[in-house]
Formats: sequence, structure tokens, C-alpha cells
Amino acid sequence: MPSTYPRLVEECLIARHETSSLFNEIISSGQAVVDGHVLVNEHFNPMVEWIYDKISESVNSSSLEVDQVKLFIGELSIFARYNSTFFTSCRRHYEGVLP
Repeated sequence: MPSTYPRLVEECLIARHETSSLFNEIISSGQAVVDGHVLVNEHFNPMVEWIYDKISESVNSSSLEVDQVKLFIGELSIFARYNSTFFTSCRRHYEGVLP
């Protein structure tokens, strides 16, 4: 697997412009107004499914190689950072730190 393999989260966000714009607005300003149901069902769930499908296409779990494991772990860590950023933003918003 090439070392320049694109990050799947970034690739997904490029493919899903509406999700990318919403995520950037949430992360950068905290000003996005979006229903939690819409955020999960129209943005996060499709993103997770898309990334899972891409990983499944490229990683055979019964015979993982080191590069494949690194890719899988790397993709999960990027997605985890997005989740962490969203949770931090939500907490700060409800504590009144963000408008």
C-alpha cells in the first residue's frame, strides 16, 4: 500500500461538500445550527459507512499486513479527532463559553 494513500476522512469530506462545510462551520465558529438527528443521520452515519466501506475494500482482516494495520489505525484516529472536537465544541457551547 503506498505511503501517500489519501486519508479517508479527508477524501470523504471532499466527496461530501455539504458535510465538509457543516463540519468546518461547527469546528471553526461553533455557530452552525443543526439538529442532532440531521447531524447524525445525514452526515455522521453516511461518513462512517463510507469510510468503513473503503477500509473494507482495502483491508482483508484475515490477513492484515503492517501497512494495512497502520492505515486502519490512522483512519480511526482521524475520525476520533473529529469526534473529540465536536464533543468539546458541544460542551463549551452548553457551558456558555461559545455563543
